[in-house]
Amino acid sequence: MDSLNPADLHTVISKTYQNIFDIAPVLKELSAAARTYHKALQNVSSAAMAFHTALSKISRMAMTSKGPAHLLGGTLQDIMDTHKDIENRRQEISKLMMNDLIVPVESLVESDNVYVKVCTRS
Repeated sequence: MDSLNPADLHTVISKTYQNIFDIAPVLKELSAAARTYHKALQNVSSAAMAFHTALSKISRMAMTSKGPAHLLGGTLQDIMDTHKDIENRRQEISKLMMNDLIVPVESLVESDNVYVKVCTRS
């Protein structure tokens, strides 16, 4: 960069600003899609909780019964525990995606757009 003359430096800076403007709509689209995806995952969580509650009731009923159904209750409990672990991990990943990726990207896009607009006016 030290060997660039002022005209070349201006060209590089202009292209950088243009790249910021060009990528901003794509990043906004990513953000909107991620928010829609996150909302859908929250709905899936509600359905998963209803499934877990119903399976829990069946498991408890089976465990209190006599005969082969008693063994089924323990097996259902194992399935519930595994399902709960998977659901908890999915929720954790979803939150991390929003908090560590999408929200920072949204903030950067907005601040970059404001900065570029101010700089191009000068």
